[in-house]
Amino acid sequence: MPLNIWETYHQQHNPSTQTRSTLTHQINCSPFAADMAKITDLANELLLKVASHARGRHRNSDLTSLSLVSRRFRPIAQEALLQEPCFKLGLIHLFMLEASRKDWVIPKIRSLELWSTGEDRYDIRGNPLPGSSPLYNGPRRMGQTPRAAEYTKIPCPPEFFARIDWDSFLATINHFSARPEHVGLWLSALNEDVIQGLLGILLVSLPNLKELRCAAVWLMDFPLLSNILSAEVTGISDPEWKHGYLAGVINALAPKLEILEVPTNRWQLDFYSRVSSRVSSLFDLAPFIKLKELNISLKVLNYKYWDRMRLDPRAIVRLPPNLQVLRISEGELSTMLLILGICAAKNTGRVLQSLERIEIFYSAVYLDFLRISSLHGWLNPIQDLREWCSSAQVSLSLYFPGVALHTVNADRSLWSLKDNQELLPTELKVFFRGDLSGLDGMDPHALDEMVKHVLISRKEISFDADGDIDMLDC
Repeated sequence: MPLNIWETYHQQHNPSTQTRSTLTHQINCSPFAADMAKITDLANELLLKVASHARGRHRNSDLTSLSLVSRRFRPIAQEALLQEPCFKLGLIHLFMLEASRKDWVIPKIRSLELWSTGEDRYDIRGNPLPGSSPLYNGPRRMGQTPRAAEYTKIPCPPEFFARIDWDSFLATINHFSARPEHVGLWLSALNEDVIQGLLGILLVSLPNLKELRCAAVWLMDFPLLSNILSAEVTGISDPEWKHGYLAGVINALAPKLEILEVPTNRWQLDFYSRVSSRVSSLFDLAPFIKLKELNISLKVLNYKYWDRMRLDPRAIVRLPPNLQVLRISEGELSTMLLILGICAAKNTGRVLQSLERIEIFYSAVYLDFLRISSLHGWLNPIQDLREWCSSAQVSLSLYFPGVALHTVNADRSLWSLKDNQELLPTELKVFFRGDLSGLDGMDPHALDEMVKHVLISRKEISFDADGDIDMLDC
């Protein structure tokens, strides 16, 4: 969205710059100003803690700006960037070069966030953009017209190929390859499919990695997950997406990850089964024995749209056994069957005994959800969810957006949009079908009314483990 629109909107709702400047001048002129402690007097550990609170889409640019403030803040901002890296998947080679020069930071990395959105590859409705390549928008060969769902390998840039520490990479690949034949395939990928080859090396080289966040990743760009496909998946719309040589990476991650955000955008990547009438769930996450929090789309948990009103028990068994928090994006009516099955399974004492909280971000607006529920015979869906979860001593949080939202038009996980306070711009973008050019000259009052309409349509409600209302915002 054009910046001037938000400047106009925020100027009407926040204190003026002049008022803040006057307050700052008064503080600086105070007789006690000389004796006041400065932020630069804090220890490096405290400053690093402050810098770690930078979050959201602009985290990297915010920390970059912090590094330019003074020499005191420069090493703090750089260390914060490296300790909790967040970068586009296509820039992984640059991060690994920087990390190799500061190898002391590798043991400190506990969280990794990757980005690989559909920006410049498909429009707000999920249609491929004219002239765009399906993967990384890279150049095509002469006369080549790839399919919209085709996985495209990215060759290694010559300047990076010459700087690869082949001895170190070979030792890592030999150690973590699940099978002997995977060694050669992995090495070849460093030349022919460099992003996936490097991603595998990076993930196994972080000994203390606990959080892997891929909320803003197109599933097509993350073929590593082809190694945890459920057993009933026997066919994929693009066989090139399967990367079996990275199975050893999953083996290394499964015993140690505590938080996982699975890519929720599976646009134009379809899965089939020859051994079952349908695919109940795409991924088998049961091997992730230490996973405490899972952020995943309902369309991944209960895959086939036309059969989602039937619950397959295998979808529950394939969840991590020690899961504590389950965050579901793109919720719909069939989510109720999944929650019913989860609560019933916990009450029987079979699985998910550590589950404490379920959070559901619905795709539909609240009133539309109630209308659809009544058509299917669900008279009070929220009350039903509340009773089921309280019977299993699980707290529940439900969120309904101001406009109908899906991952393919939001370009990332819906929960991550809310967590990073980026929901309103996305809702407006979807409301206008991606065309915001007409907002430049919009009257500020009209913009204010439009924002209020979106905000009023939202609804959020939370219940504690006993079923009592914990929070209501509507």
